[in-house]
Amino acid sequence: MEEDYDENIKNQVDNAVSMLDAVYAGYENGDYSYEEAETRGADLLRELRYGNGGYFWADTYDGENVVLLGSATEGTNRMETKDADGYQMVKEIIRVGQEPDGGYTDYVFPKEGETESSPKRSYSRAFEPFGWVVGTGNYIDYIDETVEKETQAMRENVKTALIAIIGTGSLLIVIVMAVCLYMAFSLSRSFQVAQIQKVTEEVTSSVAQLSSDAEQLLAFVGNDVVASYDMFDEAADAYNQDAGKIDALISDFSATSEELLASIDGVLDAMEGNATATNEGAEGTTDIAQKTVEVKSEADT
Repeated sequence: MEEDYDENIKNQVDNAVSMLDAVYAGYENGDYSYEEAETRGADLLRELRYGNGGYFWADTYDGENVVLLGSATEGTNRMETKDADGYQMVKEIIRVGQEPDGGYTDYVFPKEGETESSPKRSYSRAFEPFGWVVGTGNYIDYIDETVEKETQAMRENVKTALIAIIGTGSLLIVIVMAVCLYMAFSLSRSFQVAQIQKVTEEVTSSVAQLSSDAEQLLAFVGNDVVASYDMFDEAADAYNQDAGKIDALISDFSATSEELLASIDGVLDAMEGNATATNEGAEGTTDIAQKTVEVKSEADT
């Protein structure tokens, strides 16, 4: 947001300087004298407005004010003017304005009708034909207020998303556990070994996929959502604590998924053990039957 503000005031000054170029071109064409060109340029800046009350000022390189809303300051030297913090902001505005690309200056100054100073930021640029530094600026306290509101809204969105994800994930875990236990109970009663092994593979694959999907979903929240939230980091120090809590929740949820997978593996191992015991019992029954036949055959002989 501050970058947008900087770009806007720079563009406004660039436009104003372009208008002064047109005025100076009239002098070069012989339409009027140099002094009249300066007067025309000053009148143009004095009346020029943009946005919600945006205006321009101009000072010579020596600090003499040329344009400032037609106030009594015009015609006086304000090079040593200081803000409420003792900062010589006019001297800095003139200095950075003479740099190749112009420059920005931060200072504090009371708003109209107020006594308490508020933060202000200006952009200034030199107009060499007249030896002026043209500038504009505005109060930027609204930027901090806007960022704080957006930061708070982002916090609420992240918390809401996490609650929804955790709730959905927990429900999925309960459903998967119930299905697995039901299938384990049903299959253990049927003694269908081949089917047990097939279902074992399918359940293991499904649970692994569920765990993978859950990790991807949490990675989206941990990376993309938190990355968007991170844009407001400089305006909200409390973000670092919230991000830590989010990371902890992600880690806990991932650990829970891994524990669930381990528990299901244990159940499936037990099922396979039951199936093996069933096979062994069947083989023992077959051996008994075989020996019974042999005994009967010998008795008949």
